[in-house]
Amino acid sequence: MAKQAEKKGPQKKMSQAQSVKKWKGKDWFDIMTPPEFGSKVIYQTPSTDPASLIGRNINVPVSEVTGERSKYFVWLKFKIADVKGSNAQTIPNGMQCMNEYLSRIVRKRKDKIEITHVVKTKDGWEIRIKPLLIMTRNVSSAVRSEIINNTKKFIDDKIKKMTFNDLMQEVIKGSFQMKMKKQLNKVYPVKFSEIGRIKVIEPSENAMTPALEKAMEKAEEPEKTETVAAPEKSE
Repeated sequence: MAKQAEKKGPQKKMSQAQSVKKWKGKDWFDIMTPPEFGSKVIYQTPSTDPASLIGRNINVPVSEVTGERSKYFVWLKFKIADVKGSNAQTIPNGMQCMNEYLSRIVRKRKDKIEITHVVKTKDGWEIRIKPLLIMTRNVSSAVRSEIINNTKKFIDDKIKKMTFNDLMQEVIKGSFQMKMKKQLNKVYPVKFSEIGRIKVIEPSENAMTPALEKAMEKAEEPEKTETVAAPEKSE
């Protein structure tokens, strides 16, 4: 046991030294949520070149942004659009429910309907939205087709009259899903409705920055995504 303790000590010191060397010479930047999400610092990240941060995707639990713990299964997506001083400013890039949560709400002997639909908001955001519906029982192909068509119609009629921020707020609160379920119940009883994912295909012109536009034009490789906080800044 004593030998094991002696062996672990030097390894820990080497790890700390390597960590200091890894971040040495880099500036630290606060990654901020957009103003509509409170302009809060969600992460800190080191970089020697601020321009390299532009276009990076950041995923964060909604509870870290809104404080709403009951929505633990929802992750918000942001994209770094500009860097001013030590602040990396982001724009919304959609949301996604955890796969584990979506799996739990699907029950045996209940029909599920997954839909993918592209639509543009009133303020010019082109998005791909993926509703998930759980029916009270298995349905025929004719009923399934009718449900899908009515869901797409509801999405078109509703979202084309909404701003992207209003849509995101309604989805986070769950009111959009409830309205969708209420409308679809007129066609066939729906047991549960959820929005599994919203992905931004094209931000509105007002949201785009020259730096982000340039970065998106140059991007050839898959975008980097951070899902954990950067190491704490060393004193």
